[in-house]
Amino acid sequence: KRLMGVQYGINEGRLLREQMLDIAGTVVRETVNTYVSDAEAASAPFSPVIGGRLVRDPMIGPVRPLRSRVVTQDGATFTYVVNTFDGSARPVSTTKSSTVSP
Repeated sequence: KRLMGVQYGINEGRLLREQMLDIAGTVVRETVNTYVSDAEAASAPFSPVIGGRLVRDPMIGPVRPLRSRVVTQDGATFTYVVNTFDGSARPVSTTKSSTVSP
């Protein structure tokens, strides 16, 4: 199952959550994505909007890269977080962690 954003001008079209189910319908893996917010983008090192606009439309050109991804599977949680971006909205510094013990 996929949960896509439907809020126009905020998260429309973005993958917010994805669940993999077994044949009985039980969730066996869940992924939750979060994206850079408008407030974060305003002070980010990259341009918050790409391209010019003839019409004021909040869905045209906003740059909102992935901020974090949390995957839960088999009782373990795996987290990926982007700490900083460069001027092209690419991750520069990231943190990866999990609840799995060696």
